[in-house]
Amino acid sequence: MKNKKSGAAAPTMEQPHFLKQIFEMLPPSNLIYADKDLIIRYVNQTSLNTFKKIENLLPCKASEVVGKCIDIFHKDPARVRQMLANPRSLPHHGSFELGTEKIAITAHAVYDEKGDHAGYMASWAIVTEQDRLQQGMDAIYRSRPCVEYNLAGNVVRANDLFLQLMGYTFEEVQGKHHDSFLLERDRNLPENKALWEKLMASTPQHGEFRRVGKGNKEFWVATNYYPIPDHARRVYRVMQFLTDITARKLRDADYEGQIGAISSAQPVSEYDMNGIVLHANENFEKLFGYSHAEMIGQHISMFVDAATRQSPEYKAQQQTMWEKLKRGEHAYGEAKRATKQGKEIWIEYSYHPILDLDGKPCKIVNYMKDITEQKATMNELNANFVGQIKAIRKSQAVIEFNMEGVVLDANENFLDVLGYTLDEIKGKNHAMFVDEGYRRSPEYKEFWAKLSRGEYVGGEFRRIGKSGNDIWIQASYNPIMDLNGKPFKVVKYATDVTAQKLSNADFSGQIAAIGKSQAVIEFNMDGTVRVANENFLKTLGYTLDEIKGKHHGMFVDEGYRHSTEYKEFWAKLNQGEYVAGEFRRIGKGGKEVWIQASYNPILDLNGKPFKVVKYASDITQQKSAVNAIAGHIDKISRGEIPQKMTADYGEFNLVRDNVNTCIDNVKSLVADTATLAIAAVEGRLSTRADASKHGGDYRKIIEGINETLDAVIAPLHDVSKVLDKVAAGDMTVRMEGNYAGDFKALCEALNKTVHQMHAALQMIASNTNSVASAAEELSATSQQITANSEETTAQAKTVAEAGTQVNTNLQTLSSGAEEMNSTIGEIAKNATEAAKVATEAVTAAESTNQTVGKLGESSAEIGKVIEVITSIAQQTNLLALNATIEAAR
Repeated sequence: MKNKKSGAAAPTMEQPHFLKQIFEMLPPSNLIYADKDLIIRYVNQTSLNTFKKIENLLPCKASEVVGKCIDIFHKDPARVRQMLANPRSLPHHGSFELGTEKIAITAHAVYDEKGDHAGYMASWAIVTEQDRLQQGMDAIYRSRPCVEYNLAGNVVRANDLFLQLMGYTFEEVQGKHHDSFLLERDRNLPENKALWEKLMASTPQHGEFRRVGKGNKEFWVATNYYPIPDHARRVYRVMQFLTDITARKLRDADYEGQIGAISSAQPVSEYDMNGIVLHANENFEKLFGYSHAEMIGQHISMFVDAATRQSPEYKAQQQTMWEKLKRGEHAYGEAKRATKQGKEIWIEYSYHPILDLDGKPCKIVNYMKDITEQKATMNELNANFVGQIKAIRKSQAVIEFNMEGVVLDANENFLDVLGYTLDEIKGKNHAMFVDEGYRRSPEYKEFWAKLSRGEYVGGEFRRIGKSGNDIWIQASYNPIMDLNGKPFKVVKYATDVTAQKLSNADFSGQIAAIGKSQAVIEFNMDGTVRVANENFLKTLGYTLDEIKGKHHGMFVDEGYRHSTEYKEFWAKLNQGEYVAGEFRRIGKGGKEVWIQASYNPILDLNGKPFKVVKYASDITQQKSAVNAIAGHIDKISRGEIPQKMTADYGEFNLVRDNVNTCIDNVKSLVADTATLAIAAVEGRLSTRADASKHGGDYRKIIEGINETLDAVIAPLHDVSKVLDKVAAGDMTVRMEGNYAGDFKALCEALNKTVHQMHAALQMIASNTNSVASAAEELSATSQQITANSEETTAQAKTVAEAGTQVNTNLQTLSSGAEEMNSTIGEIAKNATEAAKVATEAVTAAESTNQTVGKLGESSAEIGKVIEVITSIAQQTNLLALNATIEAAR
């Protein structure tokens, strides 16, 4: 007979020896031959041996299989017969369950030498374990992105999760090389070449890597590479399991960027719960002058001077503050501190407890601001008037449980994470890894109920290690199904994320702490608002809905918004540059707000800025106070006296009140000075200001003016008395006061003048007698001489009247220099006329040379007297003018 399809001769049951030889020469496999009535006519020795292994599952003994119908092996024989009814539809590949075992079978049609259907040949195998392994792989495939490579590094298989992660279809990745999922610049890195060398050496590889998907989409994965050996234990495939950690990486980068931004802008230090320094950033080191090594391990009290450190007030304040911090409460305030060099500085501090995973304070972070200059400015005005994050990833931890939660097996990674040996946990219940409260909770019961229903459970879980320590894992619990589709065990794949959780708690605590003490807002790189905290919204007067998605330009005035400076501001931020300073901003309703702020670009995993975080403090009151005080003071310095300040400046009201007091003092000083000047001009030389109304140096000024007036008026009174007596004809009177300087010169000049006037009058009298005698002898000229003598007498009277006028002018000296100058000019005019008359008298009496000579001499003496009087008046005028100027000053 021939095989109808191939034309080759087919064995028949009439040739048993021939068939036996063929079957026995085939590679070891289970073979069965049944006739077309489905009666088993032959089984090879391999089949017989296999049947004996599962004889307890067979409907008959292994030795009795030949001669039985194949129906006895199937739950639904009719379906099997229908499938085999058309020999032309064969071969057929299928499987069926035999008790607890799964049988895979392939059936072929057999034809006789005529080409007629003679029966069926089947090869079969027990595939129960392979099926279970496949379920395990399927569980992994359902829970994590997976991809399989051949030895050349080309993709041969990939699950849907991997394709979704990468953004490809399987057709697009099939045959694609592993390097296709790397950034081009990373493909030739030594570590990537070493990766495949280690895998070829059967060494699994684990780590966090940056990868690229379709459309150059970049992301980060935590990945495990497992070499797959063949039956000769040679690597023939590499399986890669991935977890997308991009969100976590971005979050960590965000936290790290914000913490770094804060650290770059402010001094930051960390302490344990006993006040011992754990860390201080570079800004803190610069501020206090200590190196990092000098501070670590020291007590916080090292930053105050020895006297303060020993004071009861400081000890009480520190005790109260640390009790508050240990309760998890925050502490804020201002304090005086000392640098390494002993320099006094002032800081504005905020202490924030950082909580551990149990919500208990584990350390303190201190954010501070150097307000020494601000404090110094305020003091001057008063006299004259403030973890980093790193996630530690470990290799994949794997443990298996039965459906009652009993541990079946665990790998070394799991044992290392929890701190146990396999003997210590095998046969124990999963409940040993959770705390008592969770163990008895409805949530824990529901957790196992889900697994028992075959549901996958994944997420982050808190577990308890051997030493009682908390361990956080990112894990997936995967039920493995038996042949009936029921879960019979659970495989857990886990990664230790304890360090990450602690770091996130640390960072979250620090970020939350900053948010409580400062106004915080985030922007996209185009300047649109992402989010803002309550402090910011309260400062600007908006709700979050009113600003979210709006541009930062809404907070600045129109002119600045369109300026080159504003464009450069955002250009710097987009280049990743930090910007800090004092800024004027516009709040809701157009209110002006001044802030001290830092704009901090936050970088993504590629070092590019993807958002800007601003930390700000409201300094509007401070700015308004300083501007207003810059008192008013500018106007006073220019000689103006401004109105008193009335606005409320909060903590700067003390400075405002001191400026107002200064204004009152200056007004009072100017008023008293003006009163004295007016009194001097009006001749009320006895007027004095009340110095007791003034204080300090202001009193000294008023007292100095009063003393100056006393010093000027005393000699003037003496001059007046002397001139009064001279006017009355007393030429023996003299100034007898003990004066100094110009007043001494005035005294001497006046006394000399009176003396000369006295001598001149005596000379005039003598000359007059001589003239009378000459008149008797010279009758021809007597009338003329008499006339001239009368004229001379008249002129002498004029001189006397001029003397009286000088006395009057001196008495009214303080009424003004112009009046005095006018009077002295009149005196000079009279003196000139007197000299003229005297000259005419001399001309008229040429015949009497002796008499005329004497009259000339008398006229000359009178001129000298007038000149002396004029000089005295000019000196007196100058002294009075100087005294008036000094009084005005």
